[in-house]
Amino acid sequence: MGFKEMNKGIKYFLKNRSLLCLWTGQVISQFGDRINQMALIGLIYSKFGASVWELSKIFSFVILPVFLISPVAGIYVDRWSKKYTMFFADVLRGILVIILALYLIKLNTLIPVYGAVFLIFCIARFFVPAKMSIIPKIVNRENLNFANSLISTTGMIAAILGFGIGGIIVEKLGPQKSFIIDGFTFLVSGVLIMFIKEKQKAYFSGKEFMRLAKGVVENVKRTLKEDIKQTLLYIFKDKEGSFIFKNMFILFGILGALYPTIIVFVQKKLGSQTKDIGILAISMGLGLFVSSLIYGRWGGKEVIKTVYWMLFSGSLVLLSFVLFIEKIASIKVALFLSFILGNCIGPIIVGTTTLIHRTCSSQLHGKVFSSLEIAIHFSFIISMFIAASVSNLIGVLYFLIILSIIITLYSLTGILNGYKSRAL
Repeated sequence: MGFKEMNKGIKYFLKNRSLLCLWTGQVISQFGDRINQMALIGLIYSKFGASVWELSKIFSFVILPVFLISPVAGIYVDRWSKKYTMFFADVLRGILVIILALYLIKLNTLIPVYGAVFLIFCIARFFVPAKMSIIPKIVNRENLNFANSLISTTGMIAAILGFGIGGIIVEKLGPQKSFIIDGFTFLVSGVLIMFIKEKQKAYFSGKEFMRLAKGVVENVKRTLKEDIKQTLLYIFKDKEGSFIFKNMFILFGILGALYPTIIVFVQKKLGSQTKDIGILAISMGLGLFVSSLIYGRWGGKEVIKTVYWMLFSGSLVLLSFVLFIEKIASIKVALFLSFILGNCIGPIIVGTTTLIHRTCSSQLHGKVFSSLEIAIHFSFIISMFIAASVSNLIGVLYFLIILSIIITLYSLTGILNGYKSRAL
């Protein structure tokens, strides 16, 4: 995008009240989401100390809606008003988070908290497709690329910065006040959404809801068998398809094992609940963002080979991170290594996504990405609990060292076997 096009896009953005409200609301909401994650970590720390098992439990309720709600959410969103879907999703989430802060976290059991977290993220599964679907309805075709780029990029930046600022807020104010702040970000976002002018006329209807529910069941019965058959053929018969699913499954299994264990490791070694975790998340996020841009611009060749080399490099960086922090507990060293680790992860995600686009029939894109999302989240959630069980037996330090070595050996096997694909 040239300077003139960008300047034209910015002028259009400032004049388009609906786009301006959507963008502002999403920046605030993304920031609040990161506070929410930090507050959950802080809540577990305040109740149980640094516990891998308890973190895995609370985060499992964040992930479960992917399996239960995502497959059907888009069908309803297509029929409903995108504006009011987003509005009610934000307001309901805001109310639930505030109830969680003022009442649920004070109870002697966390079961109601698990239920609230589950409901909040179930509602979020309706919000996301509504947000993506409303953009073409409030932006003309000429400025659509600019609007998508603006919302995606600034949303990522807000999310990255939200980790750091959220970590500091939770550290200073505690989980309860942090949840209240998060609740109000949802409500503010909801108010801004009401200023959006949506061309589509649609409404929530109980009869329509039930009719669609029946239609969903019938449609699933009719198409599920064929969709699964085509997707499995792509995964197991196509060399690149098999590679993609295998490595994304492994990668998110690694991330699932790392997520709760690295949080506990940092809490123990750097001595803070959420502050250092948030700062390190910013560093890793920036590394991922930079490497994704660079690889997206100049990479793209020999994707499979690149993935193995990035896994190998990342495993060495992870091992260095664990050993250095165990020995010297330096936040400066941790920030540097987190940034490098993010640089290793970026090309893996971008490369595998590009492989799907290039090797998979366009008619299967939706099915493959949907199957991939379910597979990687399944891998993530199972790996969290395996990591929790194993790290409780041998300790977080030794678990992270062993995990780093396993990743190194796996990636070396791929490199040494000369698993090469045609230049893509």
